[in-house]
Amino acid sequence: MPSLSRSLSHSLSVSLSVSLARAVFSYVSAGMGTAKMRHAITDGFRGSIESMKESCGLEPHDVVHMMLVTQYLDVLKEFAQVCVRCVCMYV
Repeated sequence: MPSLSRSLSHSLSVSLSVSLARAVFSYVSAGMGTAKMRHAITDGFRGSIESMKESCGLEPHDVVHMMLVTQYLDVLKEFAQVCVRCVCMYV
């Protein structure tokens, strides 16, 4: 009987884990996860801006400009590496 009890306990644990995973997936897919992700991104940007202001003495608008240029260059680099036959049009 102890092995049956252990087996049932394990089965129940797996069922609860699957149920929890489904609940988390529903929560995330309903938009709450996206909202929290965006909030975390903005907190990261805020922290980066404050850090650059303290360590380099840059103004917040200069830090934001530098971050946008860096992201732009990263996108161009990605296009160059991934898109062999892509056409880029600059307006």
